[in-house]
Amino acid sequence: MDNIFSILILSSPLLLASFGALVSENAGVMAVFIDGIISLSAFLFFSFTVLFQNPVYAAILTLFLCSILLLAFSFYATKTKANPFLVGLAINLLSTGLIALFSSIFFHTQGVLTNHAFFNSYTSNLSRSWGTVLSFCLVLFFSLFYKKTKPGLALQITGLESEVLYQQGLKPRFFRHFSWIIASLFASLSGILLVLRLSSFVPNISAGRGWIALAIVFFGRKKPLGVLLAVLVFASAEWASVFLQNTGMLENVSSGIFIALPYLVSLILFALLPQKKQ
Repeated sequence: MDNIFSILILSSPLLLASFGALVSENAGVMAVFIDGIISLSAFLFFSFTVLFQNPVYAAILTLFLCSILLLAFSFYATKTKANPFLVGLAINLLSTGLIALFSSIFFHTQGVLTNHAFFNSYTSNLSRSWGTVLSFCLVLFFSLFYKKTKPGLALQITGLESEVLYQQGLKPRFFRHFSWIIASLFASLSGILLVLRLSSFVPNISAGRGWIALAIVFFGRKKPLGVLLAVLVFASAEWASVFLQNTGMLENVSSGIFIALPYLVSLILFALLPQKKQ
C-alpha cells in the first residue's frame, strides 16, 4: 500500500502538468510553454511567500500572474498569427531569463533558494499527503467538467471541429484563449507543488516535466483517462528506478540507466501501443 501511495505522490505534479497540456492540445495549441510556466510559477510562489509571509496569498498571486502572462501571449499569437509552437518556446526562454534576473536581484544568487520559516519538513510532508489528494480530486473534478458540460465539450473540439462551434453560435477563438488560461493554472499548481515538496526553489525545477507532459498527452491518446494511465505508468517506472537504486542489488549498473528507466519504459510502450486511426 505504501508503494502505491509513493507512486501517486510521484505522479501528482506531472499529472497536473499533463492535464494542462491536454486541454491546450485539444484546443489546437501544443502547450510547449508548460515547462517554462512550471519553473516560473515555482519561483514566483517561493518569492511571494517570502515577501508576503503568506503561502495562500502567494499561490493566488502566482496563479493570477501566470494566467495573465499566458493570456497576453495567446492574444499576441492570435493577433499576429504567430506560430504557437514558437510562441511557446519564447515563453520558456522568457521564464528562464526572468527567473535568473529576479533571483540575482532579490536573492543575490541564481542557485538554490531556501527559507526554513515557510518551506520545511512540515510543509513538505503536508504537500505529499494533502497535495497529492487535492491534485487527484482536482483532476477528477475537471474531467467531469471536461466531459459533461457544454464549455468542457467545446474545449475538446475547438482544435479539430471548430466549425461545429460556429454552428452553435460559439467562438473558437474564445475557447483557445480559455485553454491557455487552464493550461497555465494546471502548470502553475504543478510548480507550486514542487516547491512545497522540495522545501526550496531549485533552478530548472521542472526537470523537463513540461516536455514529458506533452508526450503523455499523445501517449494517452488525448483522453483524460488515457493521460491519467500514462502518468501512472511513468510514475511507476520512476518509482522502480528509485527503488532499484536504493536496494543496492544492481550496484554495478550505472546510475544513468536508472535515471533513464522511466523514459525508456514510456518510449517502448508508446512505440508498441497501436496508433489511433483518424
